[in-house]
Amino acid sequence: MAVSRRRFLKSLGGGALGAASFLSGADRLFQMNAWADPTGGPYEDYKALVCVFLYGGNDANNTVIPYAEAEYQAYAAARGSLAFERDALLPLKAANGDPAYALHPSLSGLQSLWDGGKLAILANAGPLVYPFASRQDYLKRSVQTPYQLFSHSDQQTAWQSSEARGSATTGWGGRLASYTRNPTDSLPNTIAINDGDLFSTGVGASPLVIPAAPTELSRALTLNHPGDQSPNSTYRRMLENAGGRDAPALVRAAARIMAQSLETSMELSVNPTLTQSFSWSGLGNQLLQAAKLIKFAQTVGIRRQVICCSMGGFDTHTSQGTTWGSHAGLMQELSTALTEFHGATQELGLADRITTFTMSEFSRTLKPNGEGGGAGTDHAWGGHHFILGDAVRGGAMYGRFPQMLPDGEDDADSGAEARGRWIPSSSVDQYAATLARWFGVNDGDLAYLFPNLKNFDSQDLGFMA
Repeated sequence: MAVSRRRFLKSLGGGALGAASFLSGADRLFQMNAWADPTGGPYEDYKALVCVFLYGGNDANNTVIPYAEAEYQAYAAARGSLAFERDALLPLKAANGDPAYALHPSLSGLQSLWDGGKLAILANAGPLVYPFASRQDYLKRSVQTPYQLFSHSDQQTAWQSSEARGSATTGWGGRLASYTRNPTDSLPNTIAINDGDLFSTGVGASPLVIPAAPTELSRALTLNHPGDQSPNSTYRRMLENAGGRDAPALVRAAARIMAQSLETSMELSVNPTLTQSFSWSGLGNQLLQAAKLIKFAQTVGIRRQVICCSMGGFDTHTSQGTTWGSHAGLMQELSTALTEFHGATQELGLADRITTFTMSEFSRTLKPNGEGGGAGTDHAWGGHHFILGDAVRGGAMYGRFPQMLPDGEDDADSGAEARGRWIPSSSVDQYAATLARWFGVNDGDLAYLFPNLKNFDSQDLGFMA
Protein backbone atom coordinates (compact mmCIF):
# COMPACT_ATOMS: atom_id res chain seq x y z
CA MET A 1 0.00 0.00 0.00
CA ALA A 2 1.38 3.43 -0.92
CA VAL A 3 2.07 5.76 1.99
CA SER A 4 1.61 9.48 1.42
CA ARG A 5 3.94 11.96 3.09
CA ARG A 6 0.94 13.53 4.85
CA ARG A 7 -0.14 10.19 6.28
CA PHE A 8 3.42 9.33 7.24
CA LEU A 9 3.90 12.58 9.19
CA LYS A 10 0.51 12.12 10.81
CA SER A 11 1.64 8.65 11.86
CA LEU A 12 4.80 10.07 13.40
CA GLY A 13 2.90 12.73 15.28
CA GLY A 14 0.09 10.52 16.57
CA GLY A 15 2.07 7.39 17.32
CA ALA A 16 5.23 8.75 18.81
CA LEU A 17 3.93 11.81 20.56
CA GLY A 18 0.37 10.81 21.42
CA ALA A 19 -1.51 13.73 22.94
CA ALA A 20 1.62 15.86 23.10
CA SER A 21 1.28 18.56 20.51
CA PHE A 22 2.86 17.53 17.22
CA LEU A 23 1.92 20.62 15.25
CA SER A 24 1.22 23.15 17.99
CA GLY A 25 4.19 24.22 20.07
CA ALA A 26 6.60 21.87 18.31
CA ASP A 27 9.32 24.49 18.34
CA ARG A 28 9.19 24.65 22.12
CA LEU A 29 8.89 20.92 22.71
CA PHE A 30 12.45 20.25 21.60
CA GLN A 31 14.05 23.43 22.87
CA MET A 32 17.57 22.95 24.22
CA ASN A 33 17.87 22.60 27.96
CA ALA A 34 19.92 20.64 30.48
CA TRP A 35 18.49 17.33 29.23
CA ALA A 36 18.98 17.71 25.50
CA ASP A 37 21.37 14.76 25.85
CA PRO A 38 20.98 12.05 28.51
CA THR A 39 23.28 12.57 31.50
CA GLY A 40 22.07 10.06 34.09
CA GLY A 41 23.55 6.59 34.16
CA PRO A 42 24.31 4.29 32.48
CA TYR A 43 22.81 2.08 35.15
CA GLU A 44 23.57 -1.54 35.90
CA ASP A 45 20.32 -2.23 37.73
CA TYR A 46 16.73 -2.01 36.48
CA LYS A 47 14.14 0.43 37.83
CA ALA A 48 10.73 1.55 36.62
CA LEU A 49 8.29 4.23 37.67
CA VAL A 50 4.66 3.49 36.82
CA CYS A 51 2.30 6.46 37.09
CA VAL A 52 -1.47 6.01 37.42
CA PHE A 53 -3.16 9.36 36.78
CA LEU A 54 -6.73 9.69 38.07
CA TYR A 55 -8.37 12.16 35.69
CA GLY A 56 -11.20 14.34 36.97
CA GLY A 57 -9.99 14.94 40.52
CA ASN A 58 -10.15 12.00 42.94
CA ASP A 59 -12.13 12.57 46.13
CA ALA A 60 -9.27 12.03 48.56
CA ASN A 61 -11.54 12.82 51.52
CA ASN A 62 -13.38 9.55 50.91
CA THR A 63 -10.24 7.65 49.92
CA VAL A 64 -8.23 8.07 53.13
CA ILE A 65 -10.40 8.89 56.14
CA PRO A 66 -9.68 9.77 59.79
CA TYR A 67 -10.43 6.78 62.03
CA ALA A 68 -9.60 8.09 65.50
CA GLU A 69 -12.90 8.92 67.20
CA ALA A 70 -12.67 12.71 67.48
CA GLU A 71 -11.22 13.22 64.00
CA TYR A 72 -13.77 10.84 62.50
CA GLN A 73 -16.63 12.78 64.08
CA ALA A 74 -15.31 16.03 62.58
CA TYR A 75 -15.15 14.33 59.17
CA ALA A 76 -18.68 12.91 59.48
CA ALA A 77 -20.18 16.21 60.59
CA ALA A 78 -18.78 18.06 57.58
CA ARG A 79 -19.28 15.28 55.00
CA GLY A 80 -22.97 14.88 55.68
CA SER A 81 -24.67 12.41 53.37
CA LEU A 82 -21.35 11.35 51.83
CA ALA A 83 -19.79 10.26 55.13
CA PHE A 84 -19.12 6.56 55.66
CA GLU A 85 -20.21 4.80 58.80
CA ARG A 86 -17.11 4.27 60.88
CA ASP A 87 -17.68 0.53 61.08
CA ALA A 88 -17.64 0.27 57.27
CA LEU A 89 -14.12 1.68 56.95
CA LEU A 90 -10.94 -0.38 56.50
CA PRO A 91 -8.58 0.59 59.35
CA LEU A 92 -4.89 1.02 58.55
CA LYS A 93 -2.72 -0.93 60.95
CA ALA A 94 -0.56 1.41 63.01
CA ALA A 95 2.95 0.57 64.21
CA ASN A 96 2.15 1.97 67.63
CA GLY A 97 -1.31 2.27 69.10
CA ASP A 98 -4.76 2.25 67.54
CA PRO A 99 -5.35 3.04 63.86
CA ALA A 100 -5.54 6.76 63.19
CA TYR A 101 -6.70 6.42 59.57
CA ALA A 102 -8.75 4.11 57.36
CA LEU A 103 -9.43 3.44 53.71
CA HIS A 104 -12.55 3.51 51.56
CA PRO A 105 -14.40 0.18 51.97
CA SER A 106 -13.62 -0.76 48.33
CA LEU A 107 -9.83 -0.59 48.87
CA SER A 108 -9.36 -3.93 50.63
CA GLY A 109 -6.47 -4.91 48.35
CA LEU A 110 -4.59 -1.74 49.24
CA GLN A 111 -5.32 -2.32 52.93
CA SER A 112 -3.56 -5.68 52.66
CA LEU A 113 -0.58 -4.10 50.92
CA TRP A 114 -0.39 -1.44 53.67
CA ASP A 115 -0.46 -4.14 56.34
CA GLY A 116 2.35 -5.93 54.48
CA GLY A 117 4.52 -2.80 54.39
CA LYS A 118 4.25 -2.40 50.60
CA LEU A 119 2.05 0.71 50.47
CA ALA A 120 2.62 4.26 51.71
CA ILE A 121 0.33 7.27 51.63
CA LEU A 122 1.40 10.84 50.97
CA ALA A 123 -1.13 13.10 52.67
CA ASN A 124 -2.33 16.44 51.35
CA ALA A 125 0.00 16.98 48.40
CA GLY A 126 -0.62 19.38 45.55
CA PRO A 127 0.84 22.03 43.24
CA LEU A 128 2.77 24.77 45.04
CA VAL A 129 5.23 27.42 43.92
CA TYR A 130 6.34 28.16 47.49
CA PRO A 131 5.22 26.62 50.79
CA PHE A 132 2.58 28.43 52.81
CA ALA A 133 3.83 28.91 56.37
CA SER A 134 0.24 29.47 57.48
CA ARG A 135 -3.25 29.74 56.05
CA GLN A 136 -2.95 33.53 56.23
CA ASP A 137 -0.16 33.43 53.64
CA TYR A 138 -2.70 32.05 51.20
CA LEU A 139 -5.67 34.19 52.20
CA LYS A 140 -3.61 37.39 52.00
CA ARG A 141 -1.83 36.18 48.83
CA SER A 142 1.50 37.03 50.45
CA VAL A 143 2.99 33.91 48.80
CA GLN A 144 2.64 33.18 45.08
CA THR A 145 -0.37 30.98 44.42
CA PRO A 146 -0.40 28.27 41.72
CA TYR A 147 -1.87 29.30 38.39
CA GLN A 148 -5.60 28.75 37.87
CA LEU A 149 -6.40 26.71 40.97
CA PHE A 150 -9.43 24.40 40.69
CA SER A 151 -9.22 24.26 36.86
CA HIS A 152 -9.00 20.71 35.51
CA SER A 153 -6.68 21.37 32.59
CA ASP A 154 -4.38 23.78 34.42
CA GLN A 155 -4.00 21.56 37.47
CA GLN A 156 -3.39 18.51 35.29
CA THR A 157 -0.58 20.51 33.73
CA ALA A 158 0.75 21.50 37.16
CA TRP A 159 0.81 17.91 38.40
CA GLN A 160 2.24 16.38 35.23
CA SER A 161 4.91 19.04 34.67
CA SER A 162 5.63 20.01 38.33
CA GLU A 163 5.29 23.60 37.11
CA ALA A 164 2.66 25.38 39.21
CA ARG A 165 3.23 28.84 37.68
CA GLY A 166 1.55 28.28 34.33
CA SER A 167 1.96 26.51 31.01
CA ALA A 168 4.60 23.86 30.36
CA THR A 169 5.82 21.89 27.35
CA THR A 170 7.43 18.92 29.12
CA GLY A 171 6.33 16.60 31.89
CA TRP A 172 8.47 15.48 34.79
CA GLY A 173 8.18 11.83 33.74
CA GLY A 174 9.41 12.77 30.28
CA ARG A 175 12.25 14.82 31.74
CA LEU A 176 13.32 11.82 33.81
CA ALA A 177 13.37 9.77 30.62
CA SER A 178 15.37 12.48 28.84
CA TYR A 179 17.86 12.41 31.71
CA THR A 180 18.30 8.65 31.57
CA ARG A 181 20.76 6.73 29.42
CA ASN A 182 19.91 3.15 28.55
CA PRO A 183 22.49 0.74 27.09
CA THR A 184 20.03 -0.11 24.29
CA ASP A 185 17.42 1.78 22.30
CA SER A 186 15.17 -1.23 21.76
CA LEU A 187 12.37 0.63 23.52
CA PRO A 188 11.88 4.32 24.33
CA ASN A 189 12.52 5.24 27.96
CA THR A 190 8.96 6.43 28.40
CA ILE A 191 5.78 4.70 27.23
CA ALA A 192 2.18 5.85 27.61
CA ILE A 193 -0.51 3.19 27.47
CA ASN A 194 -3.72 4.13 25.62
CA ASP A 195 -3.17 7.89 25.62
CA GLY A 196 -0.16 10.17 25.58
CA ASP A 197 -0.06 13.06 28.00
CA LEU A 198 2.14 15.91 29.14
CA PHE A 199 3.65 13.80 31.95
CA SER A 200 5.36 11.52 29.41
CA THR A 201 6.69 14.26 27.12
CA GLY A 202 10.37 15.07 27.51
CA VAL A 203 13.15 16.81 25.61
CA GLY A 204 14.33 14.50 22.86
CA ALA A 205 12.47 11.62 24.52
CA SER A 206 8.93 11.60 23.18
CA PRO A 207 6.69 8.84 24.53
CA LEU A 208 5.69 5.83 22.54
CA VAL A 209 1.91 5.45 22.83
CA ILE A 210 0.60 1.89 22.65
CA PRO A 211 -2.79 0.28 23.29
CA ALA A 212 -3.57 -1.71 26.40
CA ALA A 213 -4.03 -5.46 26.62
CA PRO A 214 -5.52 -7.67 25.29
CA THR A 215 -3.66 -6.30 22.24
CA GLU A 216 -0.53 -8.42 21.97
CA LEU A 217 2.59 -6.44 22.72
CA SER A 218 4.19 -7.11 19.31
CA ARG A 219 1.00 -5.91 17.64
CA ALA A 220 0.77 -2.89 19.96
CA LEU A 221 4.24 -1.75 18.89
CA THR A 222 3.33 -1.80 15.17
CA LEU A 223 -0.19 -0.32 15.23
CA ASN A 224 1.17 3.21 14.69
CA HIS A 225 2.90 2.16 11.46
CA PRO A 226 0.84 2.55 8.27
CA GLY A 227 1.02 0.15 5.37
CA ASP A 228 3.82 -2.20 4.36
CA GLN A 229 6.54 -2.46 7.03
CA SER A 230 8.90 -4.77 5.16
CA PRO A 231 12.59 -3.74 4.96
CA ASN A 232 12.44 -2.31 1.40
CA SER A 233 8.97 -0.76 1.61
CA THR A 234 8.14 2.87 0.86
CA TYR A 235 7.27 3.32 4.53
CA ARG A 236 10.75 2.16 5.62
CA ARG A 237 12.43 4.52 3.16
CA MET A 238 10.33 7.44 4.36
CA LEU A 239 11.15 6.57 7.96
CA GLU A 240 14.86 6.61 7.14
CA ASN A 241 14.53 9.96 5.37
CA ALA A 242 12.58 11.46 8.26
CA GLY A 243 15.34 10.45 10.63
CA GLY A 244 18.03 12.04 8.50
CA ARG A 245 20.25 14.88 9.61
CA ASP A 246 18.47 17.45 7.44
CA ALA A 247 15.01 16.77 8.86
CA PRO A 248 13.52 19.06 11.57
CA ALA A 249 14.43 18.05 15.13
CA LEU A 250 10.87 17.09 16.02
CA VAL A 251 10.46 14.84 12.99
CA ARG A 252 13.90 13.24 13.57
CA ALA A 253 13.00 12.43 17.18
CA ALA A 254 9.58 11.06 16.25
CA ALA A 255 11.08 8.95 13.45
CA ARG A 256 13.66 7.55 15.86
CA ILE A 257 10.91 6.45 18.28
CA MET A 258 8.90 4.90 15.46
CA ALA A 259 11.92 3.06 14.07
CA GLN A 260 12.75 1.70 17.51
CA SER A 261 9.23 0.40 18.04
CA LEU A 262 9.13 -1.19 14.59
CA GLU A 263 12.48 -2.97 15.00
CA THR A 264 11.52 -4.10 18.48
CA SER A 265 8.19 -5.48 17.28
CA MET A 266 10.05 -7.54 14.67
CA GLU A 267 12.19 -9.05 17.44
CA LEU A 268 9.18 -9.77 19.63
CA SER A 269 7.98 -13.01 18.11
CA VAL A 270 6.25 -14.26 21.27
CA ASN A 271 3.86 -12.15 23.32
CA PRO A 272 5.14 -12.07 26.94
CA THR A 273 2.91 -13.99 29.33
CA LEU A 274 2.33 -13.86 33.08
CA THR A 275 0.87 -16.27 35.59
CA GLN A 276 -0.66 -13.38 37.53
CA SER A 277 -4.25 -12.83 36.43
CA PHE A 278 -5.64 -9.36 35.79
CA SER A 279 -9.21 -8.13 36.00
CA TRP A 280 -10.96 -7.18 32.80
CA SER A 281 -11.01 -3.45 33.45
CA GLY A 282 -9.60 -0.35 31.82
CA LEU A 283 -6.80 0.06 34.34
CA GLY A 284 -6.27 -3.68 34.72
CA ASN A 285 -5.62 -4.03 30.99
CA GLN A 286 -3.21 -1.10 31.00
CA LEU A 287 -1.22 -2.47 33.92
CA LEU A 288 -1.15 -5.94 32.32
CA GLN A 289 0.44 -4.37 29.24
CA ALA A 290 2.86 -2.47 31.50
CA ALA A 291 3.87 -5.75 33.16
CA LYS A 292 4.51 -7.33 29.74
CA LEU A 293 6.60 -4.33 28.70
CA ILE A 294 8.67 -4.68 31.87
CA LYS A 295 9.15 -8.40 31.30
CA PHE A 296 10.27 -7.79 27.73
CA ALA A 297 12.61 -4.98 28.85
CA GLN A 298 14.61 -7.52 30.85
CA THR A 299 15.39 -9.52 27.71
CA VAL A 300 16.78 -6.55 25.73
CA GLY A 301 18.76 -4.81 28.45
CA ILE A 302 16.56 -1.80 29.25
CA ARG A 303 17.64 -0.29 32.59
CA ARG A 304 15.18 2.56 33.18
CA GLN A 305 11.52 2.90 32.19
CA VAL A 306 8.78 5.45 32.88
CA ILE A 307 5.32 4.08 32.10
CA CYS A 308 2.08 6.05 32.34
CA CYS A 309 -1.42 4.62 32.78
CA SER A 310 -4.63 6.44 33.62
CA MET A 311 -8.24 6.25 34.74
CA GLY A 312 -11.04 8.72 34.05
CA GLY A 313 -14.40 9.42 35.66
CA PHE A 314 -13.30 11.10 38.90
CA ASP A 315 -15.15 14.37 38.26
CA THR A 316 -17.88 13.33 40.72
CA HIS A 317 -20.16 16.37 40.86
CA THR A 318 -23.25 14.15 41.17
CA SER A 319 -24.26 10.66 42.32
CA GLN A 320 -21.03 10.14 44.19
CA GLY A 321 -22.70 7.97 46.80
CA THR A 322 -20.74 6.03 49.38
CA THR A 323 -20.46 2.26 48.94
CA TRP A 324 -22.73 2.27 45.90
CA GLY A 325 -21.92 5.40 43.86
CA SER A 326 -19.59 6.12 40.96
CA HIS A 327 -16.63 6.77 43.23
CA ALA A 328 -16.99 3.37 44.90
CA GLY A 329 -16.71 1.62 41.54
CA LEU A 330 -13.60 3.60 40.64
CA MET A 331 -12.01 2.75 44.00
CA GLN A 332 -12.71 -0.95 43.45
CA GLU A 333 -11.10 -0.89 39.99
CA LEU A 334 -8.08 1.02 41.29
CA SER A 335 -7.52 -1.29 44.26
CA THR A 336 -7.92 -4.49 42.26
CA ALA A 337 -5.66 -3.39 39.39
CA LEU A 338 -2.89 -2.07 41.65
CA THR A 339 -2.96 -5.24 43.75
CA GLU A 340 -2.78 -7.43 40.65
CA PHE A 341 0.08 -5.37 39.24
CA HIS A 342 2.06 -5.71 42.45
CA GLY A 343 1.54 -9.46 42.20
CA ALA A 344 2.98 -9.34 38.68
CA THR A 345 6.06 -7.43 39.87
CA GLN A 346 6.62 -10.14 42.48
CA GLU A 347 6.27 -12.83 39.83
CA LEU A 348 8.90 -11.04 37.75
CA GLY A 349 11.22 -10.80 40.76
CA LEU A 350 11.22 -7.00 40.41
CA ALA A 351 8.91 -5.85 43.19
CA ASP A 352 11.72 -3.82 44.76
CA ARG A 353 12.63 -2.32 41.36
CA ILE A 354 9.20 -1.06 40.31
CA THR A 355 7.42 1.77 42.11
CA THR A 356 3.83 2.59 41.24
CA PHE A 357 2.25 5.86 42.32
CA THR A 358 -0.96 7.84 41.83
CA MET A 359 -1.57 11.42 40.82
CA SER A 360 -4.77 13.42 40.25
CA GLU A 361 -5.24 17.08 39.40
CA PHE A 362 -6.94 17.86 42.72
CA SER A 363 -9.13 16.44 45.46
CA ARG A 364 -12.77 17.33 46.13
CA THR A 365 -14.46 19.58 48.68
CA LEU A 366 -15.03 18.07 52.11
CA LYS A 367 -18.58 19.40 52.17
CA PRO A 368 -20.80 17.88 49.47
CA ASN A 369 -22.74 20.04 47.04
CA GLY A 370 -26.08 18.73 48.28
CA GLU A 371 -27.72 16.03 50.34
CA GLY A 372 -29.08 12.63 49.48
CA GLY A 373 -28.31 10.16 46.73
CA GLY A 374 -27.64 12.75 44.04
CA ALA A 375 -24.98 14.63 45.98
CA GLY A 376 -21.43 14.99 44.76
CA THR A 377 -18.37 17.11 45.44
CA ASP A 378 -16.68 20.06 43.77
CA HIS A 379 -13.11 20.94 42.81
CA ALA A 380 -10.62 21.36 45.65
CA TRP A 381 -6.81 21.33 46.00
CA GLY A 382 -4.54 19.10 48.11
CA GLY A 383 -5.20 15.35 48.17
CA HIS A 384 -3.80 12.00 49.29
CA HIS A 385 -1.80 9.67 47.05
CA PHE A 386 -0.64 6.05 47.07
CA ILE A 387 2.95 4.84 46.53
CA LEU A 388 3.35 1.09 46.06
CA GLY A 389 6.27 -1.32 45.81
CA ASP A 390 8.81 -3.28 47.84
CA ALA A 391 11.23 -0.32 47.83
CA VAL A 392 8.59 1.86 49.51
CA ARG A 393 8.78 2.48 53.26
CA GLY A 394 5.26 1.19 53.55
CA GLY A 395 2.72 0.96 56.29
CA ALA A 396 3.20 4.65 57.04
CA MET A 397 1.73 8.01 56.14
CA TYR A 398 3.95 10.87 54.99
CA GLY A 399 3.26 14.58 54.95
CA ARG A 400 0.70 16.17 57.26
CA PHE A 401 -2.94 15.11 57.25
CA PRO A 402 -5.28 18.13 57.11
CA GLN A 403 -7.65 19.15 59.85
CA MET A 404 -11.16 18.04 58.85
CA LEU A 405 -12.71 21.44 59.52
CA PRO A 406 -14.14 23.85 56.94
CA ASP A 407 -12.76 27.35 57.59
CA GLY A 408 -10.09 25.67 59.71
CA GLU A 409 -6.32 26.02 59.62
CA ASP A 410 -5.90 24.00 56.39
CA ASP A 411 -8.85 25.36 54.39
CA ALA A 412 -8.30 27.57 51.34
CA ASP A 413 -11.94 28.63 51.71
CA SER A 414 -13.00 31.04 54.43
CA GLY A 415 -16.16 32.29 56.07
CA ALA A 416 -19.59 30.74 56.45
CA GLU A 417 -19.51 29.21 52.94
CA ALA A 418 -16.17 27.44 53.42
CA ARG A 419 -16.32 23.89 52.06
CA GLY A 420 -12.95 22.36 52.86
CA ARG A 421 -10.33 22.79 50.13
CA TRP A 422 -7.03 21.78 51.70
CA ILE A 423 -3.95 23.93 51.21
CA PRO A 424 -1.24 21.34 50.40
CA SER A 425 1.43 20.69 53.01
CA SER A 426 3.65 18.87 50.46
CA SER A 427 4.32 19.94 46.88
CA VAL A 428 4.28 18.03 43.61
CA ASP A 429 7.98 18.92 43.29
CA GLN A 430 8.82 17.21 46.59
CA TYR A 431 6.73 14.15 45.68
CA ALA A 432 8.35 13.86 42.25
CA ALA A 433 11.88 14.54 43.52
CA THR A 434 11.59 11.78 46.13
CA LEU A 435 10.70 9.32 43.37
CA ALA A 436 13.41 10.72 41.09
CA ARG A 437 16.15 10.23 43.71
CA TRP A 438 15.16 6.58 44.05
CA PHE A 439 15.13 6.32 40.24
CA GLY A 440 18.77 7.35 40.17
CA VAL A 441 18.87 11.12 39.71
CA ASN A 442 21.83 12.77 41.40
CA ASP A 443 20.96 15.29 44.10
CA GLY A 444 22.78 18.00 42.20
CA ASP A 445 20.60 17.42 39.13
CA LEU A 446 17.23 17.62 40.87
CA ALA A 447 17.11 21.41 40.55
CA TYR A 448 17.26 21.13 36.74
CA LEU A 449 14.42 18.62 36.65
CA PHE A 450 12.28 20.46 39.23
CA PRO A 451 13.00 24.21 39.13
CA ASN A 452 10.66 25.03 42.04
CA LEU A 453 12.22 22.42 44.34
CA LYS A 454 14.70 24.97 45.68
CA ASN A 455 11.80 26.80 47.34
CA PHE A 456 11.21 23.93 49.79
CA ASP A 457 13.37 23.02 52.77
CA SER A 458 12.89 19.27 52.35
CA GLN A 459 13.66 17.74 48.97
CA ASP A 460 12.96 14.18 50.05
CA LEU A 461 9.70 13.22 51.77
CA GLY A 462 11.17 9.96 53.05
CA PHE A 463 8.77 7.36 51.66
CA MET A 464 11.39 5.57 49.50
CA ALA A 465 14.03 3.28 50.90
